[in-house]
Amino acid sequence: MLTLNVDFETRSTADLTKVGVYTYAMHPTTDVLCLAWALGDDEPSIWTPGDLVPGPVREHILAGGELRAWNAMFERILWHYVLTPVYKFPEPKREQYWCTAAEAAAMALPRALGNAARVLNVDVQKDTQGRSLMLRMCRPRSTKGGTVVWWTDPARLERLYEYCKQDVRSERAIGKRLRRLDENERALYLLDQKINDRGILLNVPLIKASKKLVGQALAEANATIKQLTNGKVSAVTKVVDLTRWLQYKGIDVDNVKKSTVRELLEGDLPTKERRVLEIRADAGRTSVSKLDKMLKVACFDDRARGLLLYHGASTGRWSGKHI
Repeated sequence: MLTLNVDFETRSTADLTKVGVYTYAMHPTTDVLCLAWALGDDEPSIWTPGDLVPGPVREHILAGGELRAWNAMFERILWHYVLTPVYKFPEPKREQYWCTAAEAAAMALPRALGNAARVLNVDVQKDTQGRSLMLRMCRPRSTKGGTVVWWTDPARLERLYEYCKQDVRSERAIGKRLRRLDENERALYLLDQKINDRGILLNVPLIKASKKLVGQALAEANATIKQLTNGKVSAVTKVVDLTRWLQYKGIDVDNVKKSTVRELLEGDLPTKERRVLEIRADAGRTSVSKLDKMLKVACFDDRARGLLLYHGASTGRWSGKHI
């Protein structure tokens, strides 16, 4: 049976790079702009919303045929949350998906499509000019007054469709140069997908409570440092003001980086200056960026999904994603 090669272009008000593919796919504004598909070595075709489900695609999926994509988890999750429920495509089983990027990584080749195409010197390279258009069109044109306006002019859409088809051609050309995952590695890849689908349960109430406590602690720290510096430094994050204040107090310093503050605290300092630097050091340990990231990637059921990358390291082990 022939292989079905697929590639999506999508749009959403959610930022894929910040929320991850699962939360992105579940977002109410996420939609598929087009699907490029090709059976075997056929020239890629384009499906767009409003079109009927292509007959060859439907038949191939229902027959249990193989689907290939670069970073196939993206296509699989978008298919599950958008293409099947909204556009009535039959849903492939997890076992039908084969990831060309995973096979490239297993051969210590780049995971980025364009880089892999260049390294392998395939005849069909990635459309780098079209990529900038894709990055623009995947986000709203404007959101003035709470109304989301998308890029819909025909010329840009047609250019996007060509970009999507070129990705299929390039992915297919690369795939012909790669070695298939052996039985054990294939089983490991499918396990990776299962683990990512299940995700990890986050204690969202605890995360929110932690953020609140950190906020209170930072407010207290800012009030104290403002008092100690007679208003010259209004917050622990005002690094320029803090550096100038320390210099004014006769301390030879050109920054307040963590290593610099640690070195200063190891020496002799006046009481007030030491206390200010201690507050700065403590504040550096109260970042809420990881807490914010957890909340952003949490799905509707408070689970964080898609946290592992199969063959993310050159040694073959997993690496982390998103958090």
